[in-house]
Amino acid sequence: MAVRMTVRALAASLAGLLVLAPSPAYADRWRDGQWHLAHLDVAGAHKISQGEGVVVAVIDSGVDQDHPDLKGNVLKGWDAVTGGTGDGWGDLDGHGTGMASLIAGHGHGAGNRDGVLGIAPKAKIFPIRMETAQGSGNLTSVGNAIEVATKARVDVISISLNGGTSTPKVQDQIRTALESDIVIVVSIGNKTDGGGGILIYSHGTLPVGAVDRRGDGAGISITDPAVQLVAPGKDIQSASKLNKAGESGYRLGSGSSPSAAIVAGAAALIRSRFPDMTAAEVIQRLTYTARDLGPSGRDPQYGFGQVDLVRALTATGVPTPNPWPWPLPSPTATTPPSIASSAPVPAAAAPPAEAPSSKGWFVPVLGVLIVLAGVGLAAWSIRRRRQ
Repeated sequence: MAVRMTVRALAASLAGLLVLAPSPAYADRWRDGQWHLAHLDVAGAHKISQGEGVVVAVIDSGVDQDHPDLKGNVLKGWDAVTGGTGDGWGDLDGHGTGMASLIAGHGHGAGNRDGVLGIAPKAKIFPIRMETAQGSGNLTSVGNAIEVATKARVDVISISLNGGTSTPKVQDQIRTALESDIVIVVSIGNKTDGGGGILIYSHGTLPVGAVDRRGDGAGISITDPAVQLVAPGKDIQSASKLNKAGESGYRLGSGSSPSAAIVAGAAALIRSRFPDMTAAEVIQRLTYTARDLGPSGRDPQYGFGQVDLVRALTATGVPTPNPWPWPLPSPTATTPPSIASSAPVPAAAAPPAEAPSSKGWFVPVLGVLIVLAGVGLAAWSIRRRRQ
């Protein structure tokens, strides 16, 4: 069933939208507002990987390729709906540009110290536009977008949309992408949107929820057993569309859209550092190295925990994942669903020894007493004193 989607119904629609022309005197306020950079130790991660050689498809509202924080990082993509230029360039809403900047923004100005910095600033964006002046895409368009991204041989697909349950055809298109070794990151959906991302129940995707700087997810994204990871999603500063004067804009918002984009950037870092790693291994590494939040182990609000960039890039001893198709996630699992654990199953504990029973020793002692009684009063008296 096709479900009409607009970027205003995106699973992570950014609340408190700000689209402002930058002032040279305050250009670095956008970078200063990116609290998640220090929270995730992005600087430490960038000493290891910056996403070189990786392409991330962003299925969204399009991307303004001329935004100074993205210029040079946006490839020619595709329009899933009519009315665009055909290459995914341009953005009526600003949401797609914002998600792209969180993934592959490189900033601008002296030393690129100003503007928005992405998780993988040297990755490339393959934009797929879902909205033009002539209308918005639907679930069929999403499936077609996934199919195009698969044929383009991208490494990661980032989807922050809201809609309905996937159709069988879309599921088949997702399955083809997964079999083509592509990591598909999706936003889980927001409580303020009524909940529900379009792909969260698609087996094999990586659903992401949102948390604030305290690690609290209350009031942001929905709670669902499908959640596998969380990432910062409260008051996230990102780029936005160019204004009518052609000047760059910025936006501040909350939701699971920016969280999914951040995790897509994390996947790009891993794919760059470990180019021979499969999609299953990338997801394995992200979930296995996550910082546990909430109840111990996996839970419906935080999944396996908050993404940990440096640990994901440096951890050793990550278990070998199962090949696709991966086991279905379980809300009570304590290890990532793609792990094929080789740890021996602990032997069942031996039952505790039974406490001595009064009946167990009474009969033989009674027999001894009878024998003693038979040998005479003196012997019986000695026995009694020894007891």
